[in-house]
Amino acid sequence: MSGGKTSQQPRPVELSRIYVSADWLGRGIDQALMQRCIDDAREAGCETMWLGVWGRNSRPQSFYRRWGFRKVGEHVFMLGSDPQTDWVMEGAL
Repeated sequence: MSGGKTSQQPRPVELSRIYVSADWLGRGIDQALMQRCIDDAREAGCETMWLGVWGRNSRPQSFYRRWGFRKVGEHVFMLGSDPQTDWVMEGAL
């Protein structure tokens, strides 16, 4: 995370990217990928997962909330010369 921010929760891991082609949405692929990420993190001894999601993209925000994640902050990143805001979300494993 930029700005020196780190998780305040125990044994954190970051979910960097998870994408599913629009053709496959609603077929369970996204849930299977998320479950695998959580299973692997738990197996590695992690207790908390955090991720960034674009602040204007409500579909993945809702997806992560259904998995127990909550917004804990924001950070700005540059997309070319356009500042974008990501939500930082965190969930207990």
